[in-house]
Amino acid sequence: MTDLNRLFQHLIATLAATDPAQLNRPVVLGEIRDSILPYRTSRRALGLDTVEDYDLLLLRLAAGDGGFAKTAPEDVRARLAREVAGSNPDLSLLQRHADAVLTLEGLRVARALAASDDDRYAPPEPEADMEPESRDLLPDEQMLDLEIARPQARVAAEPPPLMCLYCGVTLPIGRTVNFCPSCGQSQTTPHCPQCQVEVELGWRHCIGCGAVLAQV
Repeated sequence: MTDLNRLFQHLIATLAATDPAQLNRPVVLGEIRDSILPYRTSRRALGLDTVEDYDLLLLRLAAGDGGFAKTAPEDVRARLAREVAGSNPDLSLLQRHADAVLTLEGLRVARALAASDDDRYAPPEPEADMEPESRDLLPDEQMLDLEIARPQARVAAEPPPLMCLYCGVTLPIGRTVNFCPSCGQSQTTPHCPQCQVEVELGWRHCIGCGAVLAQV
């Protein structure tokens, strides 16, 4: 997992725990940095050594790197993207454009939530059974108590509902959804028009043939 992916997944997990509704609406850049995911409380989980490393990751997220979010206004996003592409990005842009808003990509959010649930509901490590010799020494009543006292395996939670790849609205459950009932955008996985390799939202070039992809 890349550092940027880890930052996004930690952001999604934090929002899901504190304000799930905010997963489906724009998030202010300054709020992410100052209150939602501040460096002082997140650096250990993110595995970062300095606040500069944290600011650079947040700058990349806001610049659209990796396709995790779309930033508005567009001119601010373009400015941040130019800085990220440079050899020495100006991290003070986070302060100057703290009022920019990020719309989290619905597909990325769903994947991050699913990954968080997989970690949360992973089955416990199996407990070592007693030696057969020790079992033979126990009375029948104690054996019955031992069987009852064993913890039952946790049942995995239901997977989170899928959300629109574009507007983030929750999609209907139990049926095939080809188009979003809210914004009307297609929900099928995009493919490269040249070689038909599966691509993801936010990619600028195809990973199969290198063709330039139209930006949605």
